[in-house]
Amino acid sequence: MNRLHRWMIEKFLPRYAHELLLDELAATDKRLAAARQTIAELSAENRALRFALRQIGRGCRTEREGAPPHESDEIL
Repeated sequence: MNRLHRWMIEKFLPRYAHELLLDELAATDKRLAAARQTIAELSAENRALRFALRQIGRGCRTEREGAPPHESDEIL
């Protein structure tokens, strides 16, 4: 919170409202930090899944282009 905003809160709000507002701001900051952490975790998971799909896609393209099948692909 910038200095002018804090000064206006301290100057013009009653003390109970001032304390309530600061408590709400602190709680909101905690929720924001948790949301940012969740976003970071989901972004990392998304990058990993995209990488895995690219790797799978490269293998599928190779088979479609007529590459010889792998030994483990043979049916006995």
